[in-house]
Amino acid sequence: MPKYVPVKNHKIAIYQNSNRDCPTLFCLTGGPGMGCDWWFTPHLRAFADDFHMVCYDPLGSGRSDAAHDNKEYTLAYFAFEAEEIRKELGLENFHILGHSFGSMLAVEYYLTYKPKAASLILTCGAADVPHAWQVVDALKKKLGHEAYQYMDKCEKNTLLSDAKYLEYCAEFSNKHFCRVNPWPKSLIDVMATWNKNAFEPLFGKNFFCLTGEMKTWSRLKDLTKINIPVFVLTGEHDEFGIQSAIEMADNISKSQTLILKHSSHTPFFEEPDLYFSSLSAFIKKFKLLS
Repeated sequence: MPKYVPVKNHKIAIYQNSNRDCPTLFCLTGGPGMGCDWWFTPHLRAFADDFHMVCYDPLGSGRSDAAHDNKEYTLAYFAFEAEEIRKELGLENFHILGHSFGSMLAVEYYLTYKPKAASLILTCGAADVPHAWQVVDALKKKLGHEAYQYMDKCEKNTLLSDAKYLEYCAEFSNKHFCRVNPWPKSLIDVMATWNKNAFEPLFGKNFFCLTGEMKTWSRLKDLTKINIPVFVLTGEHDEFGIQSAIEMADNISKSQTLILKHSSHTPFFEEPDLYFSSLSAFIKKFKLLS
């Protein structure tokens, strides 16, 4: 069962294992609006013996409370939420692992609060949303002219439940989100319970409709201020493209990069052995700090 921590009058569900004497991995899940179980569980299974694992359901997802007003779902709130949880648990000299939006949040959180972290691990993310969505658009075009035009028409007219449109979205997702066929049940389940009320204020009505707060977000120029080791990891077929990963690494002095050739946005499902062994090897370099 989770532990509940109050953050701005909301109850936030936190999960951790009992390995308090091991290096701590503070995990920031993607979304927003998606509970962490589907992502955290395979990491917990892989790392349970070696690391103190900490994760939580952000506001509006999983077992945590929903916002009283959708205007509460902001990047500033989610960064504040991460810091409140860090303080509650007394984490220092810990490692931050972010996935997808969680990678963006990890960057924002670190630059805003300057926590005493030993390293950052940014997986399948981006530090420049306008550029990342240019890549998304380019990948949409690779579905073919007919598909691109049809999707564009549906998005402009908010026909996001159209059956043919959803088929094209599924085709994109099978190429650039998760290439495992069939998708893992945990991924199917979290998609079915995705709270779009938490997602829309930051991104839009769906993944392709970028209208929310994040549409202008870029921390690319600020990455030079990150002076701790950073591991940037993504799949070659990721929805943000390898460009987003490379430009992050190029702007961080103490960075290393890994591109997984047979993965897209969920390498922990697609190439789990290489993914988990690479993360573990990176973190264990800093064992004396933790």
